[in-house]
Amino acid sequence: RHGTYAVPSSVKYIGEGAFEYCINLTSITIPNSVIEIKDYAFYECSNLNSITIPNSTISIGHSAWRNCTNLNFVIIGNSVTQIGKRAFEDCTNLTSITSYAINPPICGEYIFENVNKYIPLNVLKESLLKYQIAEHWREFIHINGIETPSNIENTNVNSETPIKFLLNGQINILNKSKTYNVIGQ
Repeated sequence: RHGTYAVPSSVKYIGEGAFEYCINLTSITIPNSVIEIKDYAFYECSNLNSITIPNSTISIGHSAWRNCTNLNFVIIGNSVTQIGKRAFEDCTNLTSITSYAINPPICGEYIFENVNKYIPLNVLKESLLKYQIAEHWREFIHINGIETPSNIENTNVNSETPIKFLLNGQINILNKSKTYNVIGQ
C-alpha cells in the first residue's frame, strides 16, 4: 500500500502486521467497524502522518504504530480500553494526542517511549483528573480538558480533499498527502 488507503467498512480486525513496513503509506482511514487493531499493524509506516482510531475500537496491540516517525497527531476513540506496550514508541514527530475515552486506556510499558511529553494531551474535561494520575498518561506535561463532541462528521469537498469537522472546534484537511489543521499548520 502507498498514498491514501481506506480500510473497507466490512473489516472488524486489522490483523497482526497488516500494514507493517508500508513506508509509502501516508494516510489511512479506519472505519467504525474495526474493534481491534492487532500487534505491529502499522509498524514502521514511516510516512503515515495522522491516525484516527474510531469509536468502535476497543483494543490496540503491541507496537501498533511503533517507529511511525512522521506521525503528527493521534485521535483515540471513546471505546478504547487497552493499548499494548510500545504502541507509539519512537513516534518522534507527534504534535498532539487527543483521547475521547472517558477512562484512560490501560497501557503497556514503553507506550510513549521517545515521544515528546511536552506535546498537548487533550482529554475530555470530565476525565482530566483520571489522566493526570493514570500510569503512562501522567507523563505528559500539558494535559488539557476539552468538551465532549456531540457529533463528528466527515465531509468531502471533492474526491481529493477530505475534510474532517470535529465539533470541538478542530478542522482537519487532508490535501496532497499532508494534513492541515484549521490554522494551516
